[in-house]
Amino acid sequence: MITDIDEGETKQYNNYELESLVWYFLGLVHMDDFVHNDLNSNLDEPLENKLSGGQKTRLLLARALFRTHQRQSLMLILDEPDKGLPAETTVPIIENIINWYRPKGILFLTLYTEKAHTL
Repeated sequence: MITDIDEGETKQYNNYELESLVWYFLGLVHMDDFVHNDLNSNLDEPLENKLSGGQKTRLLLARALFRTHQRQSLMLILDEPDKGLPAETTVPIIENIINWYRPKGILFLTLYTEKAHTL
């Protein structure tokens, strides 16, 4: 599913830990239901032509969050991570990211969706 992360980036995790992290970050960006329902929970399923624009955005966001976690980054910069997402999806996802990252470091966030600016 996430094809540009090599083994060197995941060696510190056993298979169970790695899969748990992937599911955690998919849940943060509301992609876990899609993977469970449309991909039969298969994390190795090829995704070509199966994702909408918003789903691609959320998957890229999950990958960025995974890398932030894996590298123990003290700063996270997200420039319009909500672009292409419906407002009703954006607010809970951004709230999840803020709540997850708040104790870890500094978060710089610019938002595209006006409705999300209240966060």
